[in-house]
Amino acid sequence: PTPPPPPPPTTTTMREQAIKEGFTPLRKAATMGAASSAPPAPPSIAELRIGDMADLRGQDLAPLYKFAEDREEIYIQRLREAVAIKGVSAWVDHRPKIVEMLEWAKAWAEKLGAVEAR
Repeated sequence: PTPPPPPPPTTTTMREQAIKEGFTPLRKAATMGAASSAPPAPPSIAELRIGDMADLRGQDLAPLYKFAEDREEIYIQRLREAVAIKGVSAWVDHRPKIVEMLEWAKAWAEKLGAVEAR
């Protein structure tokens, strides 16, 4: 007699693999509505307000640009640190790097004055 065929390979979803590796899946916030089929339209320039940035349209922004340019090397160094952490969520074997990136971002938020970063 011939041996029985091997069982079919089991397909594991990314969520199941994450749980198996000890990660707790995120839950959708109750305040988030059902997923819509189309993304919302982007806001117009008049609607787009980031703090008081919209009020700066008529202002001389040269001091702001100088401030950023004077700190260019600092910003580049921070970017180097961030991109050096290869936290690519699609790469299962790099998941610990995602946690490392989150810890790096949390530390920066705390340095900038965040009271609670989680």
